[in-house]
Amino acid sequence: MTEKEIQTLISRIQAGETELFGRIFEQFSDKLFRHVAFRVKDRETAKDIVSEVFLGAWQSLPRYRHQEKAKFSTWLFSIARRILADYYRKHQRTDRGKVALEDIAEILPDERALPEETASIQLASERVISAIQLLPLNMAEAVTLHYIDEMEYVEMAAITGKTEGNLRVLVHRGLQQLKKILNHD
Repeated sequence: MTEKEIQTLISRIQAGETELFGRIFEQFSDKLFRHVAFRVKDRETAKDIVSEVFLGAWQSLPRYRHQEKAKFSTWLFSIARRILADYYRKHQRTDRGKVALEDIAEILPDERALPEETASIQLASERVISAIQLLPLNMAEAVTLHYIDEMEYVEMAAITGKTEGNLRVLVHRGLQQLKKILNHD
């Protein structure tokens, strides 16, 4: 779905066709789940947080106004970021980035891969995710947004409130630290 189609859909929902919100959920739920699942300890917690994100979006949608340079997904990820911050505060950051390693295959599925490839990819993913968990929060967030969620720096800046330059530095330093961590294993 293009950004223009999404904005048309949002306008229709705001005009009273509330049943169309399900299409928004279908469009963004997997991407949001993947993002959240990399940041919390288990799938159930990630599902709960994603549900809170969509509830927050639903409640705030009447006040949402499209901005030319921002995607709707940026707005959703901003909501997710706030809810994750609340979650970390409530759980004293003990769950930050603690994705359950057995859930990785479900977070990063590839139905076309052969069993040997799947095992190899899962092992590599476990190592990378474990390494991301060791990064400082701001670096882990920047690396996750850029490489896992495949966002451009301009969108990351809108979500985090950091400058594009600052985010480039965080990603660069995060990758350097990941390389050191992974080379020690």
